[in-house]
Amino acid sequence: MAKQTKTEEPLAPVKKKSPPAVRYTPNITPLIDVLFLLLLFFVLAGRVRQDEGFLPGSLPGPNNATSDKPIPPPLIVEVRGGDVHGGEDRYNTQAYYAVSGQADSTDSPVKLRDTLKKQFDLVDASARNDAAVYIKFINARWGFVVNAYNQAAAAGYKQISVQQLDR
Repeated sequence: MAKQTKTEEPLAPVKKKSPPAVRYTPNITPLIDVLFLLLLFFVLAGRVRQDEGFLPGSLPGPNNATSDKPIPPPLIVEVRGGDVHGGEDRYNTQAYYAVSGQADSTDSPVKLRDTLKKQFDLVDASARNDAAVYIKFINARWGFVVNAYNQAAAAGYKQISVQQLDR
């Protein structure tokens, strides 16, 4: 008998198993700790403020009479830079102050304060808080406008506003 030889069949390639994909997840515990610490810091460091825009006060009732004293008309102070008499002052080194109702203008802040004080003294004592000054300036340096504002405050006015006018 003839010897049978066993033929070897080629083996199929062995598939290697790949290790499972490692999924990294961040540890959120330190993140939560830091967030709570920040929240705690801002809660403790913050200040509770009174609401803005709300002023304590009360309105008069329907039976309460309003004040019969009229509010005085505002006083207008015009501040002009340069030479009032038509000349040109290129460096704007001088300013002239004219008060409404007054014929003359002045370049002296002291005279302006005296004029404003005289007008303020004419206002009824109960209406002095309502007395107002409007400062209008034309081609004047800001220093002269601030000077007029300071003189109005020195004369006793509490309501002072400033407005720039075009030429």
